[in-house]
Amino acid sequence: MQARPFIDFCANCLAHGNCVLATLDALPPAKRAIDIVRSGPIKTYRSGEYILHQDVPYSLAPVICQGLVAIVVFTEGGEEILLHALGPGNIVGLSDWLQRRGTCSLAAKAVTEVAISYVTAGDPMTLLKRRDATSTAFLKQLGASIQTAQRATIGLRRKDASARMLLAIHELIRLLQLNQKSPVTMPYKIPRWFFASYTELRPETVSRMLTRLRNEGLIAYRNRRLVIPDLRKLVGACTNTPVLLIKRSDEPGFSR
Repeated sequence: MQARPFIDFCANCLAHGNCVLATLDALPPAKRAIDIVRSGPIKTYRSGEYILHQDVPYSLAPVICQGLVAIVVFTEGGEEILLHALGPGNIVGLSDWLQRRGTCSLAAKAVTEVAISYVTAGDPMTLLKRRDATSTAFLKQLGASIQTAQRATIGLRRKDASARMLLAIHELIRLLQLNQKSPVTMPYKIPRWFFASYTELRPETVSRMLTRLRNEGLIAYRNRRLVIPDLRKLVGACTNTPVLLIKRSDEPGFSR
């Protein structure tokens, strides 16, 4: 486990007010919420490592400081199914915490290199009753988590492989809260297994779709990182995709 200073992640974090670890007006330096206290150093996970295991008790809530996390469930036959993904500022296992469960109903797997801050969290209702920046950030996170799950469900109903891939790329931009000014460069190498699990496409189909999008000039690769040269062009390529809502409320130029 590599211990890294908490403030290193907060200073340039894009999550800011969407993170329950700090109030809206406290970055930097980080000012922690009264109801949430960090426990121990930040831990890093490599791509493919599990952060939480299904049906295993836990006492500390993981909060994503950096990277992308897949929320998965295992069937009785041992098959791993990806439900949705989470980016910086999100509590992993949020639904279990809200239900005051002491056991993980789902599993969490690092998609990219992930940095996690483990926290002890108080009663969720106590946090919601606080009418301050911390409770506002928590409500934003709840809304974002619901939206992420809804978008993933709607996207998987589409039969067109190209549309699914476009949706997955848009979700990565939103989840990682990247600056949407072209060109957009993914800060991490995104493994093919994530695209395959997210879109429910076979790995060979994912490779074919990525090659197609690359040939069409919609995506590119630099130093093995995915790049979107012209975000507006990519948006225009999937205007028939109803879940294309990557715009943040404070950013002009993208219509819902």
